[in-house]
Amino acid sequence: MKDALGTDRYLDYKMAINGTGQQLRNMAARYDLPRETVSQAFALQSEIDQLSRAQNATRQANAVALSTGGPDPAELINQLQGQLAQTFGPELWQAWQAGRNLRVDLNP
Repeated sequence: MKDALGTDRYLDYKMAINGTGQQLRNMAARYDLPRETVSQAFALQSEIDQLSRAQNATRQANAVALSTGGPDPAELINQLQGQLAQTFGPELWQAWQAGRNLRVDLNP
């Protein structure tokens, strides 16, 4: 599909079908972020989310560490979050964290 759509359109597609991507697109529109920043942030946040899911699955299986013998997933997540914070800068990082954890109830 990536070949058919091209790099930019494929990124748009991946972000459109993903909640994180939609949040990033909204943030990009609000803060007028360059496409490069959004694409870097999406890649980093997607990797963080994937590692978090793997870490949670490992915990649920009562394993001490991932069987890969690689670095600690929590440390990798911290490193990636640091990279994401650098990508955004302090103000946008705070906005991303606040918006990412915000749960809105639309019930009257």
